[in-house]
Amino acid sequence: MHTLEGKRIQLSLPGIVATIHEWSSEAAVSRCMHWTEVTQMIWRSFQIQGYTREDRGYPQGTFESIRNNSDPSLVSDIILAEIFKYTLSSEERKLQRENALRKG
Repeated sequence: MHTLEGKRIQLSLPGIVATIHEWSSEAAVSRCMHWTEVTQMIWRSFQIQGYTREDRGYPQGTFESIRNNSDPSLVSDIILAEIFKYTLSSEERKLQRENALRKG
């Protein structure tokens, strides 16, 4: 992953996660969805976009171990750590996005 791209992800991902977290905290949503389901949706969306590897499963235990689910930065930190630990090349990201479109 290029340094510029990594910086862009580090800057944009926390805002995306915070926005989704805020939406999911509304009473109508939180009555229907547990917050770990929301993190699964976030995780999958980043897989579709080619940020997290599709062959890396959702780290359910890691997300369930978060005691303070009112802090979206904890979710961002987990996802960013995964992105930088298991980086995708630009070609892999492209293929993963194309595969997601075919499946969709």
